[in-house]
Amino acid sequence: MSFQKIIGCVFVLQFLMLTACDPEPPAKENLGDKIIGHWEVFEATRNEKTTTTLEDAYFDFEGEGKAILNLTGEDQIASYTLTENVINISGTQMDGDFTIEKVSGDTLVLKTKQTFNEIPFRFIFNLKKVEKTIIPEEEI
Repeated sequence: MSFQKIIGCVFVLQFLMLTACDPEPPAKENLGDKIIGHWEVFEATRNEKTTTTLEDAYFDFEGEGKAILNLTGEDQIASYTLTENVINISGTQMDGDFTIEKVSGDTLVLKTKQTFNEIPFRFIFNLKKVEKTIIPEEEI
């Protein structure tokens, strides 16, 4: 056997050994910690068209499965569970599954399908994380 064939066989064997090993799976992100906070809608689409009816909407994920949403214009106290990248919201007029399309730094993108009066709607919420403004009681 020639020297070149031996070197070739060594490279092939090394390649096979490297590709046969399962790489370590990437560490799962803790999305539960990443979504905690006050998220304001800066852009929303309904059935792939920009909508302005959700301009002042927000999601306030407080942790421990509690949230406040105002997607209908009024604050609604909600419960939520997080499974993988899906937030299941209940206790509001927009209950259902909200898929986390992206969460990075101060940006969160949620996608959901809702039905109103038997008409299906697809929503995408582009949200920015902001500090929650708390008004002192004496100013109310």
